[in-house]
Amino acid sequence: MTDNRIPEIYSDGVGKNRLSGGVVRLDFLSASETFDADPPNMPAVIACRLILSPQAFLKTVDNLNTLLKELVAAGVVSLNPAGEAAGETELAPSKKPKK
Repeated sequence: MTDNRIPEIYSDGVGKNRLSGGVVRLDFLSASETFDADPPNMPAVIACRLILSPQAFLKTVDNLNTLLKELVAAGVVSLNPAGEAAGETELAPSKKPKK
C-alpha cells in the first residue's frame, strides 16, 4: 500500500557522495530540462540530498545489495565486468528476463 503523504522523487542517478560532519550525504541527480540540449547532453541537477548516519548508511547498502541480488536473479539486470583494474561493475539490462 502506498502512502500518498510521502513525497516520491525521481532520480537519474547518484552524484556526489561524502562523509561530512559525521554523517553520509548522498546527492541524487536528475537531468535538467531547463537547458536546450538533447537528453544525453542535459546537465544533471541535484533532485534531493539524503543524509544518513554511518550506521543507517551501512544498513541501506546492505538492503541495496539484497535488492541487487533479487534483480539479477529475476533477470531484470545482469552484472558485466567493466574496468576490472578499478574494481568497478557495470549494470546492464538483462537480455532475457526470467519468468
